[in-house]
Amino acid sequence: MEFAKLVEVLEELEATSKRGTKTAIIASLLNKTHKEDLDMILLLLQGHVFSARDKSKLNVAAKTMLKALAQASGHSNNDIEKLWKQKGDLGLVAHDIIIKKKQATLFSETLTVKSVFNDFRKLAAQTGANSVYTKTTLIAKSLTSATPLEAKFITRIALEVVRVGIGEGTLRDALIWSAFPNIVLTMYPKQEEEGIPILREFAPTDFVVVSNMKEFKEHMKDPSVYSKLRPMDDVLAREMYKHLSKSIQHAYNMCNELPKVAIALKEKGLSGIEEIDLTINTPVQVMLAQKVANVKDGLKKVGKPAAIEYKYDGFRMQIHISGDNVTLYTRRLEDVTKQFPDVVKAVKENVECKTAILDSEAVGFNPNLNTYQPFQQISQRIRRKYDIERLIKKLPVELNVFDVLYFDGETLIDKPLHERRKVLTSIITPKERVIAHSRITITDKEEEVNKFYQESLDAGNEGIMLKSLDSPYQPGSRVGFMVKLKPIMDTLDLVIVEATWGEGKRSDWITSYTVACIDEDGQFLTVGKVSTGLKELEEEGTSFKEMTELLKPLVIAEKGKDVIVKPEIVIEVAYEEIQKSPTYTSSYALRFPRFIRIRERDAEGVSPMDYVEDLYNGQ
Repeated sequence: MEFAKLVEVLEELEATSKRGTKTAIIASLLNKTHKEDLDMILLLLQGHVFSARDKSKLNVAAKTMLKALAQASGHSNNDIEKLWKQKGDLGLVAHDIIIKKKQATLFSETLTVKSVFNDFRKLAAQTGANSVYTKTTLIAKSLTSATPLEAKFITRIALEVVRVGIGEGTLRDALIWSAFPNIVLTMYPKQEEEGIPILREFAPTDFVVVSNMKEFKEHMKDPSVYSKLRPMDDVLAREMYKHLSKSIQHAYNMCNELPKVAIALKEKGLSGIEEIDLTINTPVQVMLAQKVANVKDGLKKVGKPAAIEYKYDGFRMQIHISGDNVTLYTRRLEDVTKQFPDVVKAVKENVECKTAILDSEAVGFNPNLNTYQPFQQISQRIRRKYDIERLIKKLPVELNVFDVLYFDGETLIDKPLHERRKVLTSIITPKERVIAHSRITITDKEEEVNKFYQESLDAGNEGIMLKSLDSPYQPGSRVGFMVKLKPIMDTLDLVIVEATWGEGKRSDWITSYTVACIDEDGQFLTVGKVSTGLKELEEEGTSFKEMTELLKPLVIAEKGKDVIVKPEIVIEVAYEEIQKSPTYTSSYALRFPRFIRIRERDAEGVSPMDYVEDLYNGQ
């Protein structure tokens, strides 16, 4: 596929805020996309060239992009930088500068999705002294052959900020709209509905009418008729759509790779999707919990009796076991096996299985006092790649295992919790302060839950988890059958999208951070500025210096002391109140926000917009 066709779609997506229209635009594109381009298209639509589990980074700084634009256009760095300060978006700068480029292009070629994608992947492999020069040359090569619109999105993709408001939910819907347009048209029969005119452009008119779900499931065996399937009414259409959505979501939960799901759907239809299963060393998104205000609300949510479990103040660790090989992943799907040889040893010596995927929490403890340590004290172990043996002695961890997703060739996530727990207890031999089953009790009595809650707090934990005994394991979701209760005020996990340099003695540091939640389309919406809670000295906790070092490489635009950064650093933020406010794009503002800690999670996992609204309405 020519790259120009993709950037035309990206431009259309940027021009609309309507989710239905975005979904239809993407569905139309997927309908025209050959199988060999599908994985690249789905990644580039999100502004990525690597899957979620591949933590390779392009690491292209704004200054590198300026040099590449100068090299490709013949304009000076100073002229381009001036234009950047005016527009504040290097993508728009690239568009305008390529229109006015001064030098003729002798060896231009038509850009394809594959050629651009492969050049981007080469960027991540560049390290060392000459890496900036090599990256500049690679980007300039693409820009030299680019149209102004192509240059705009080449620049944004290189900086990993595409800004077209496409989340994974929209992409999953687009897969259904692309393969089953007539089901969607039956659900939304009116011409004026969002995106419907686009769907009509490629929906077949020689229908295969479906009268009930039994007929529909029979037709699922033949992908060649998918686009022609026309339910007899909108009620059946919605039931069919729900079935498709559940199937695609389940497949995505198994592999955490949307391109893999899309290719399976295109090649084999629903049967191909049903073949997708958990795979050792392919990490999946962890299941997340909703918050509740008290024990009564918690039991009402999950049902009685319930499993009540310690809520540890550590970090999530997903453990993949295959024979003698043990691999450890964080909740951000980062491989941290090398940082935790002590955990690998504990698993090898105390878990009996051929293959397994376990969910757990690694909790720091003070070996002198024999008490748990807060997350802030041990968080450095995740990021540190040197002096591992010294850190093991200084900051030991205890592994508390609370779930099993896969065991000896069988996927267990659809099994109820009480069955998964039986498997878990049968394969782990606890060893004090090394590895344990998470502390748990089963009860239907509020007074027993409250007693267990206090016991957990006294042990140095955050609180408790309440879980439905009959619940499945649902990767990546904040589900109602698992909730958390802790005594501190509500906090939010938010991503830093803008920041400001300090003044006076803090002028060398970035000291104020504009933070954002995420909406259902994957767009980041600002909710306030955080400038308190960090320390001036590194020994006291997360410092302004440490935060500055994390943010500086992520700067993509500057205006005076203010900078725009790639949305990668997620922080936990406490606050006193949520107020309505026109100042921020969410229409809400946090009153007296305060930094708590850096969170080890992807920006896509920050607190959702609807949760912020729920907190506001519940005040």
